[in-house]
Formats: sequence, structure tokens, C-alpha cells
Amino acid sequence: MFKNRAIFSGELSEVFGADALPIDKFSRTLGYRRIATQTWDMMSPNQKKIFEAYSSGVNDFITSVSLSEGSAKLLPPEFYIFGLQNKIKPWHPIDSLANILLINFSLTWDWAQDFTREVNKMESEELNMLAEELTPFTSNYLVNLVTVLDDSDVRRMGKWSEKTLGEKYIENLAHLKSAEPKRG
Repeated sequence: MFKNRAIFSGELSEVFGADALPIDKFSRTLGYRRIATQTWDMMSPNQKKIFEAYSSGVNDFITSVSLSEGSAKLLPPEFYIFGLQNKIKPWHPIDSLANILLINFSLTWDWAQDFTREVNKMESEELNMLAEELTPFTSNYLVNLVTVLDDSDVRRMGKWSEKTLGEKYIENLAHLKSAEPKRG
């Protein structure tokens, strides 16, 4: 959770240096902590009590880490490897909410495969039969996660184009925007 907090707070570079700055900028741009704070402000007192109780448990563990006394004997090894054992800030309920947002974001990374699979299923009978082989991310049979197609396979499927992916994206942008849910 320490690593996740560093990510969603945009503070990873404090541990790993300047190479982590792009991740920090990305996380701060997404605003995990800002959104978590807004969510906290809208929560009911009962919901807040649950998050506060969880935070109390985490903080109890952190404060009771001791080689001689306390219920917690050691932190995970990475804390000692990176010299972080004395740099742990107390856990706050907003940290839990921001962590949920980070996890939710990470679960959306395969949306492109899911979208491609569904488009292939709708495109033609041949592609429908190959959809799971071409994009097996959610298949029950994750044996081969990489499918290699050569130009002849793509031509045979009727998908060959001299256009770049960027050109295809621009060409289909209006169609993609028309699929967005209407707000209001």
C-alpha cells in the first residue's frame, strides 16, 4: 500500500528519483487524491466510520512494528531494502479511497482488447470465430497471449490497409464520438 500511496499521491519520485517524475505528473493530473477528498466529503457518517476503522487498523500495525514488542514484528522487506521503515506516514481514509481509484484505473487497461474483440465478433463470421484467438485477454484459455499475423493473414481477413493506425483513428473519430453516452 505504501507503493500505491506513492503512486496515487504523485510522490513516487521521492523514493525512486527523477525517473519516476512522469508517473507522478500523470497521477497528479488524474487527481486521485483530489477525487478521493471530494468523495470523502460526500460520504455518510456510517461510511466514514468504516474507512476510519480500517485506517486505524493500518496505523495500529504501523505503530506496533517492533523487533521486541508488539503484534507486528517486521514490515515487508522492501521497506528495509529502500530504507523506508521510518518514513511511513499515518494512513488516512482518503488514502483508502484514492487506492480504490488507482485499482479501478488499473482494471481498465484491457478495454482496448475487449473493444477489439467485440468489433471482430460483429465484423464477420470468420472474425467472430477468431476473436478469442486474436484478443484472448478475457478467455478462459489464456494459453497464448500473443497472436502473430502476417500480411497474408490480414489480407485474407479483409483487414489489410495501407493507412497507419493514426490515420484510421482520425478517420473513425466521428464514429467513435457518436458512441459516447449522452450527458444530461
